[in-house]
Amino acid sequence: MEGAGGRPAPGPFFSCRCFYTDNIFLEDFRLHVRSTEPQLESILRSKGCKTEEQFRKVQAKIDEEVQRRKLLHQKSLERRSIISACYKPLNPAVYVLQVGTGLC
Repeated sequence: MEGAGGRPAPGPFFSCRCFYTDNIFLEDFRLHVRSTEPQLESILRSKGCKTEEQFRKVQAKIDEEVQRRKLLHQKSLERRSIISACYKPLNPAVYVLQVGTGLC
C-alpha cells in the first residue's frame, strides 16, 4: 500500500501499554506516578494534596496526560499527512538516487 507521493504507507504503531499509564510527572509535587496506582490518593495526600478539590485537579491532569499519550500516533499521522501534502522540494534532482556505471 502506498502513501502520499508514492512512498510506502506507514506501518502499524506499537507501544507498550505502560507507556500510557506509567511515569507521569506531576510538576507541582515533583513526583512520577502511575495513573493506575491503587494508593495514588494516599501518596498524593502525603505529598501535600490535602483537599478533595486538589486531588480532583491532580487526577484531571493525570487523565489529560494519559489522553495526550493515547493520541500521539494519530497526531503524528496528521502532521505527516499535512507535510506530505504541502512539502515541495526546491531542487527535486537532489532527491534522485544516481547510479554510476563504474567507468572513469
